[in-house]
Amino acid sequence: MMHSGKLCCDTGIAERDCTSGRVGELVVAARAGSSAAFEELQKLYSNRLYKRILSITRNHEDAEDALQDTFMRAYLALNSFQGDRTCLRG
Repeated sequence: MMHSGKLCCDTGIAERDCTSGRVGELVVAARAGSSAAFEELQKLYSNRLYKRILSITRNHEDAEDALQDTFMRAYLALNSFQGDRTCLRG
C-alpha cells in the first residue's frame, strides 16, 4: 500500500495515518483481537524496520529473523502499549 504526501516521524509512514489516529486505531483493534489490524500495522512498519535492521545485521536472513522476532514481541506487548504518542517511532 503506497502513501503519498509527507511522512511522519522517521517511520516512513504517511503523516495522515499518524495524525488521523489511524495507527492508534489499528493498535486498539489489534489489542481487541483483530489479526487484520495487526497485519496492517506490520505492513505500515515492515519496510522501514527491515531496512533499519538490515543496516545493523548486514545479512538478509538475519534481518528477516529479527524482523519476525520484532513483530512477535510487539504482538505480545500490545496490552502494555501506552498509546500516548502521535506516531510510533522507528
